[in-house]
Amino acid sequence: MKSLQKSLMALTLGLILVGPAQAHPPQDPEGIHKVLEQLDLSRQQRQDIRQLLKQQRAQRQALKPDRQAEHQAISQLVQAQSWDPDQATLLLQRTQQDRRQAMWQKALLQQQIWNLLNAGQQQAWQAQVQSLAPRTSRQVHREHMIDRLKLNDDQQQALAALQAEQEVQRQQKQANHLAFRTAQLALLQQGEFSEASWNALYSRHEDGFLSSAVQELAFRHQFYQLLNDEQREQLAQHRERMQGRGHKGGHPARRG
Repeated sequence: MKSLQKSLMALTLGLILVGPAQAHPPQDPEGIHKVLEQLDLSRQQRQDIRQLLKQQRAQRQALKPDRQAEHQAISQLVQAQSWDPDQATLLLQRTQQDRRQAMWQKALLQQQIWNLLNAGQQQAWQAQVQSLAPRTSRQVHREHMIDRLKLNDDQQQALAALQAEQEVQRQQKQANHLAFRTAQLALLQQGEFSEASWNALYSRHEDGFLSSAVQELAFRHQFYQLLNDEQREQLAQHRERMQGRGHKGGHPARRG
């Protein structure tokens, strides 16, 4: 029970430390890499995938919008004394088209990689989509940060109540994202992948993605209100260090 509580607290801290909530499935650039780690790729496949990833990174950087103003607006919303759901929805909707385009580009990348795989590897990929994501080193890092915040008994009790409510929302979000990923993979399997078919799929899930993102921001706001000034300063400093350091790590396509 204590382990579960710490994991939920780590999720809570993660929502505070990261940038704006995403009104679409998570865009962790390492997501594809984690799937590829489970596949027995040949040397030629690794070389081909490495080239695809290189091209995708260059395109993403060229099209990457400046989100500094967005991050600032979200921070102000989360740190405000009162919660404004309408303003949260407007902020997320403003960037929805950019995020949708990023999702489409990643879907194209997945199609290209899918076509490089043999039948057995494609089956293994499908199994990975259905599985839950493992506990990551980043989550462990967040748990250590939670320990350093030194929440008092009242804060922990208030947080537990928030987490019980947020857990239901989290499960709904996961179900929606899993349904999207599964349907997207089905388009690849059935040879029906196109921009039109993908847009139709995205549109069916778009409201759910936006609703989940607004709920996450609301939870971030509630959690922030629980912290004292010293704890808020700790979070701000830690977030600055995270943003400056970025995410480091390798993936199988980089191995020769």
